[in-house]
Amino acid sequence: MPAQKKPDRPKQNPRPAKTGPVPLWLHQNTAMMGYQSLRIMWPHLLAGKIPMPSGLRKRADKIIRAAAKLNKDELTRLAASIDASVVQKLDQFQRGVGFYQNHNFTRPKPRAKIIAQNGRIKLWDYGAKSKYAPAVFIIPSLVNRAYILDLRADKSFVQFLKNHGLRPLLLDWGEPGAREKLFTMDDYFTIAAELFAAIPPAYHKRRKPIIAGYCMGGVFAAALALHNPGAYSALLAMATPWDFKSGFSDGDKIAFYLKNTLPSFAESGLIPVDVLQSMFYQIDPMLVVKKFEKLGRQKPDKAELDNFAALEDWINDGVPLAYHVMHECLDGWYVKNLTAAKKFRMGGKIIDPGKIAKPAMVVIPQNDRIVPPKSAMKLARQIPGATIFTAQTGHIGMVASNYAKSQLWPQIIHWLQKI
Repeated sequence: MPAQKKPDRPKQNPRPAKTGPVPLWLHQNTAMMGYQSLRIMWPHLLAGKIPMPSGLRKRADKIIRAAAKLNKDELTRLAASIDASVVQKLDQFQRGVGFYQNHNFTRPKPRAKIIAQNGRIKLWDYGAKSKYAPAVFIIPSLVNRAYILDLRADKSFVQFLKNHGLRPLLLDWGEPGAREKLFTMDDYFTIAAELFAAIPPAYHKRRKPIIAGYCMGGVFAAALALHNPGAYSALLAMATPWDFKSGFSDGDKIAFYLKNTLPSFAESGLIPVDVLQSMFYQIDPMLVVKKFEKLGRQKPDKAELDNFAALEDWINDGVPLAYHVMHECLDGWYVKNLTAAKKFRMGGKIIDPGKIAKPAMVVIPQNDRIVPPKSAMKLARQIPGATIFTAQTGHIGMVASNYAKSQLWPQIIHWLQKI
């Protein structure tokens, strides 16, 4: 009896180099539902049965009037064209995900050394061009990794500072461990103040350090300045959330998270990355889908993929957040608005921007969807004599884009040189 031929097995694709965008299942489902709903809802749109904001209503009415002029065959062809467009967009999204996942980009190791550390929290020294270069103590957000400020050699805020006569010192919160998961914001502030005090005296022999904060790190920076009025020379706050009643419209969602989501993580002490990413997802559910669809429209070259992967890797390289910190953010900031009301404390002292006496610059990205410009502007208005710079970019773009490097960062250097 002749040996039976074994059936051919499909070739196994190698494991992708990357697994993002995180959480992948959420963005895949959003792509399917978002694009397929175009076809499903088309008849209801023509019938005027879909509620929508006034701005979109005008565009919808224009489409309805144009469709009313079409005959039956033309409407059939239009529906088929919508079907084809849905398939094309889904295919482009998947192609974009494939381009990213299979691109072997690895971020280089930081060109810096650790000069102080407390548990998992480190202070990186990026060096200086001259011995007495003024130090810039930079505090990032607790939510994402600090290296967004040193993303790539050609898109590095800290390297830009170094190349323009300063000594960047980047605070790296790290990933919470057994100790840090019990932290409050006050605990984190205490360690930030300790590492600030650990700056070598030689680094501020000719000029006291500049304190800088990015995103929620700006709140820490303001508190650090108030606790150390004679130990710094200037304050820089970039995209810092302050007034949570201006520009934010997610009150119901925040109340839901506080009541129904947050208690589930009280015992573990950590809010998982996927939960945090899902909260940011609510800002614009189709944002990630459209980004990968654009990538998949045509095969990008290596340089384009390197740039895309560097930023996307950072976005997907999130860290859990301590439960108590999350509760303080949602309840103390978003619900009670303690910051703008001048009732929020760090280190036992109320953060009152009106008492900041040194020169201050507040940078406000006009296209920021994470920290609405109105929210950051309230901080600027509360600091006496603050210099306000409105950047034509978004929250991440202000620290990792060509625009930032050519237009924003030079303005920061110019301001620091003249004060």
